[in-house]
Parts: sequence; structure tokens; C-alpha cells
Amino acid sequence: LYIRSADLTGTDRRLTTSPNYQLPFSWASGGKLLVFQENTRDTGMDIGVVAVDETSAPAMLLQTKADEGYPAVSSDGRWIAYSSNLSGRPEVYVQPFPDLGGRWQVSTQGGVSPLWHPNGSELFYRTNRAMMSVPVEPGGTTLRYGSPRRLFEASYVADDGFGRNYSLAPD
Repeated sequence: LYIRSADLTGTDRRLTTSPNYQLPFSWASGGKLLVFQENTRDTGMDIGVVAVDETSAPAMLLQTKADEGYPAVSSDGRWIAYSSNLSGRPEVYVQPFPDLGGRWQVSTQGGVSPLWHPNGSELFYRTNRAMMSVPVEPGGTTLRYGSPRRLFEASYVADDGFGRNYSLAPD
């Protein structure tokens, strides 16, 4: 992974040196941390974090035999949502960030590629062709959440585990 100024001045600066395929997914701590997905032969998809100011080496947050990917950090920086096949199929989970305490499965019929509403009150994700939404109430070290609801169905660019294929509009 590399970083470069948005106005394209300066040069690229390398953030990681892993030989594995890595994708940037989410900013945290006011843009000081980059949360990424790394794909390896041994553990599949994993989630890591790197400080963009070079104060520390990259670290893996979630690295198990299950696939963990599509990380999204909440706008307040206190929660991370991601997809994992820990249950046998991809589902959406939420944990405190950066210290991964409890874990809550918020999807019920499968789910990938979560994204937070900017105000943190809702979590969006995809299940096949359906866009889903779950109301969430993060508080302290616990998470309360409601039932998922289908917002709409649509066609998406092929989902191959190598990037998020939708975004949120302000409305």
C-alpha cells in the first residue's frame, strides 16, 4: 500500500511491505490510520491497520482461518464492521475499534461489504442483489441493533472479494 497527496504533489510513500495482495478500505482516527484487507494463502482475507504517519508498523487486527474482509470504521472511530465467513457463510459483524472486545453479528441471512451511515445510526450491507440496512445504537462497549431490512434490489459489478462495489449518497 502506498499513500500520496490528494493534489498529486510529492511522491508516493510506501505504507506496507507485505508480499500479499492488500486493499485500502477505511480511514480511522481522523485519517491517521488506514484499515486494509490483506489476502493470503494461509488465512484468506484478513484485516490490518497501519498508521500513515509512520509511527508504527502495520498490524493485523483480524487474522484467523475464517475470511475477514471489507472493513468499515464508524465515523466516531469506535466501531469496526466487517464481513466474515466464521459461521459458514459471509455475515456482517461489528466489534469495538481499535481494541476488539465483544463481537455482534448484525446480519441474519448473509452479508458482505458493510458501510456506516455518517451519523453512526445505521449500517448498510449487501446480501446477493439486496441492499440491506440495520439500525444500530453503539454505546460504551456494547452495541444494540435492530432487525435488518431490505432497502432495494439491484445489479452490482461482480463481487470478487477485492473491493467494495457500492457507495452511499448523502441522502
